[in-house]
Amino acid sequence: MSSIIKDIQETIGITPSDAKGWLYAARGFYRIGQFQKAAEAVMYCISNPHTSREAYRILSHSYRQMGNVEGMMKALYKSVRLGNEEDWQCLIEGAIDHPDVKFVE
Repeated sequence: MSSIIKDIQETIGITPSDAKGWLYAARGFYRIGQFQKAAEAVMYCISNPHTSREAYRILSHSYRQMGNVEGMMKALYKSVRLGNEEDWQCLIEGAIDHPDVKFVE
C-alpha cells in the first residue's frame, strides 16, 4: 500500500474511489501546504483525460514549492500542452531562470 493511501486510510477511514476524488484530495493537500502528499495524490488522477489538465497544474506548483525545478518544468510543459494558458508565464520564467533544465520530451 502506498504511503498516501495509508495516510488517508488511517486519517479518514476511506480513500478516493476515482480520479476526480484523487484530484480533490490533491487540492486539499496542496491548500494545507503538504506538497509531497499533493504530488503523490495527483499520480492517481494524472492519466485520466477528465482530470489530467488540473492534475498537471497542481503537480507543477507542488514541485515548485518543494524545489524540484526539473519536475516543475516538465509538469508545467504538460500543463500548458493540455490547455492551462495561465501556466505559460511560469513556464517562460522557469525556462529563462533555468536554461540548463530540459523539460521537453
